[in-house]
Amino acid sequence: MFTRRLTGSALVALLILCALAPLDAHAKPPRKAPDQSRGWRVRKAPVISGFSPRMGGGGTRVTINGQHLGQTSVIKFNGKVLRVTKRSPTSITVVIPRGAATDEFVIRKPGFAEVTSSARFEVLKKPSLRGFSPAGGDAGVTITIEGDNFVSIDKFFIGKREMRVKRLEPRRVRAVVPAGASSGRIRIVRSGRQVAASRKFFSVALAQPSIDSFSPERGSAGTVVRISGSNFDPRDRVMLGRRPLRVMSRGADFLQVKIPRGVRSGSFVVAGRGGRRGSSSRSFVVIQPPKVRGFEPKAGPAGTQITIRGVGFTQGDEVYIGDGQLTIRTLSDTQIVAQLPAGVAGGRLYVKRGTRKYFAPGRGTFRAVAAPTITGISPGAGPVGAKVTIRGSFIGRKARVFLAGKPTRVVRRKPPHEIVIKIPAGGRSGRLTVVTSGGSAQSAANFRVQSPAVLRSFFPLSGSPGTKVKLEGESFHEGMRVYLGKTPLPVVSVTNGRAVVRIPPGARSGRVRLESWGKKSSPRLVFKVTEPPPELSFRFAPLKVKRGDEVTIFVRPARQGVTIFFNDRPLPSRTFGGGQRHVVTIPADARSGYLEVSYRGRQYRAKKKLRVRR
Repeated sequence: MFTRRLTGSALVALLILCALAPLDAHAKPPRKAPDQSRGWRVRKAPVISGFSPRMGGGGTRVTINGQHLGQTSVIKFNGKVLRVTKRSPTSITVVIPRGAATDEFVIRKPGFAEVTSSARFEVLKKPSLRGFSPAGGDAGVTITIEGDNFVSIDKFFIGKREMRVKRLEPRRVRAVVPAGASSGRIRIVRSGRQVAASRKFFSVALAQPSIDSFSPERGSAGTVVRISGSNFDPRDRVMLGRRPLRVMSRGADFLQVKIPRGVRSGSFVVAGRGGRRGSSSRSFVVIQPPKVRGFEPKAGPAGTQITIRGVGFTQGDEVYIGDGQLTIRTLSDTQIVAQLPAGVAGGRLYVKRGTRKYFAPGRGTFRAVAAPTITGISPGAGPVGAKVTIRGSFIGRKARVFLAGKPTRVVRRKPPHEIVIKIPAGGRSGRLTVVTSGGSAQSAANFRVQSPAVLRSFFPLSGSPGTKVKLEGESFHEGMRVYLGKTPLPVVSVTNGRAVVRIPPGARSGRVRLESWGKKSSPRLVFKVTEPPPELSFRFAPLKVKRGDEVTIFVRPARQGVTIFFNDRPLPSRTFGGGQRHVVTIPADARSGYLEVSYRGRQYRAKKKLRVRR
């Protein structure tokens, strides 16, 4: 027995030596310690905080929320892995498969134990609708609907109107027919989709009238309002508050009424037999004509805020002083605060609505205290005695005007935008200044006081139409007019002391005169209009002929395209020698007379008469 133990011990020792020998011979180097500078990544177990929605049918997408859900986690439901459509560390969206049953969600993350949701997702079955009772009734009646698989998220409709659910059980629902409902099928809508509907209609004997909208939403007496809605009966009455209205036209979904005088703002009411009644959710605003009772202050500069007191003010009203519109800052039914902008002069204050004006009581005048402005003067130059129009703003009735410091005489006033003055004797060129109680303003440019133009001489003293004539004199200016007798001459150019005019066709000899600033000037010289030299001359042979004979007209220089006349009658002609000779035949009824040649609009008459013998 001892021997066997010794032998066994030896055998064990031998096995240990054999096992250690290879390790020593082929020992591997020790592993390096991990680099602590890179840090450790700590993995955490997933946590489910909730999911939504809490119920739904096959195909519903459910978002599971939580922490540390991971990118490799899988979601199980009814023991099956669900299809993931979207994931992040805090949420995973999955799809509920068809045929699934109510269960918890299980999340499995590698390296951790499975985690189960605390709540169960309720898999809804498609509802069915077996019937309802009663078969008809008015608004407000309770309907009992029987079927299967009814849940809290289901909505019940009659036609297009949703019913209020009084009690819901999986196989029975009690709901109330709403006001405005009309006959239709009972429908079940789940998650925005219709999932069931009755075969039969629920009959609404006479639905409650319903007002959806009306237009316009405000107006004065006489305004025609269109009320839109449903379930309007031909015998329904319409009221604004308690005031009956006249119905001008009607239909099943509209009513047109006219607002009478003396009515107040309120809701529209449609009432009918059997206690039917419907009212608008919003009030119609009856606009009363505004009445201005007063305003403060009565005067002020640009930027002044004016408070207008009264009643019946409404959005869209405008405030004016004279022709100038004010800027409204605040507006209520009894008060308007408006600001006076620059450029608005004084005048009567009024409130404008549409085309009608509502003035302040009494004179109701606001006086704008501001310096005048000059926007333009016309003309910009002229002689002593010329009338000058000054335009601008705040040019009051007592405004005075000065030219280069010298007072002028006011000819006409058009306050507050215009004044007309007359240039005084001895006036000099300079700025025009308008002075009022609010200040003064100067023109941007000088007014040039000019002397009337004087014509001293001209050259040449004669010429044909088209001749340019040079005029010499003093104070020539644009706008002066030159005449030859009574014929106006076109002015080609003009400088201070010289001008060039052209003699027009048709002008006749006469005196040349010049008109400037209402003054006339003439050197008492006569310009002689001469005829232009002839373009051709002619003779004819023979001098005596019989009717039917030919006559030859000799033209110098040769001219093509001439027309031959005899006693004002055009004659056919034959041309020879490049236009030197033109042959005509004397008509059978011709008498003695003169031959004429027409060329380029001018007539040339023979000096001798052609004798025609019978």
